[in-house]
Amino acid sequence: MKLKRNTMFLTEYLSPVTEVEIWCKQHGLEIRTAQCSNCNKTLKTDIPFASKGIRGLFSGVCECGNEKTPFVFTTKD
Repeated sequence: MKLKRNTMFLTEYLSPVTEVEIWCKQHGLEIRTAQCSNCNKTLKTDIPFASKGIRGLFSGVCECGNEKTPFVFTTKD
């Protein structure tokens, strides 16, 4: 499934640590790490998002400018 950044609703109202942990528990998600495919920098999927019937986490754009960053998602309960 391809998610477009402009169609995602970012849950920016969440506070950094505790509420992201609650988001993960509510939706059965796990924060993951992966390497950037361009520069090998470690990226963390710790930004919550919601899009239609999907809830998930993604990592922001890498410092090298790569927008194809890792994400995890699940269907809405």
